[in-house]
Amino acid sequence: MTEALRFIIGFALSAGWSLANYYLTMKVINMAVLKEPAGRIRSLLLIKFPVLYLAGFLVLNSRAFPSVSLLTGLAFALVVILVKKMGRSRS
Repeated sequence: MTEALRFIIGFALSAGWSLANYYLTMKVINMAVLKEPAGRIRSLLLIKFPVLYLAGFLVLNSRAFPSVSLLTGLAFALVVILVKKMGRSRS
């Protein structure tokens, strides 16, 4: 696998991981505020923490992707979330 392809895949994986983490966090917060049944919140937390964080650990521990690509993907996802939130607050 070429270095450029490893960079692109690392970027996409970390951006996707960050967006999934954000989505699940917001979902848990919304469910808690709306006082959803505790079982539903627990099931979502069982997906978020062991599955999502284990996947993130495995990607980081594999060293298959450049660290810069992973950090860039995380930062890109955060910028996208911030810009989207700013757009909502102005309208």
